[in-house]
Amino acid sequence: MATQQIVVCDLCGSDQDTATMMVTREYGNAQPFELDLCDRCWNNRMGDLAEKGRKTKRSNVRPQRRVRKVPPGNYTL
Repeated sequence: MATQQIVVCDLCGSDQDTATMMVTREYGNAQPFELDLCDRCWNNRMGDLAEKGRKTKRSNVRPQRRVRKVPPGNYTL
């Protein structure tokens, strides 16, 4: 049996050309959140800001988890 997942726009409910957008503000102080927006709603709300935007200063919004070596046989956190 197959399962199909459909992403629906949070503003208008459309499932056509919908993608997830992550929003951050005051990095480190506020929790980032995600929105699902279709192309039409994205252009209506964010289109004029995209022209004024610039390249981000961070390559990844969420910091990577730190990797640490664990001695063999010791798997508790």
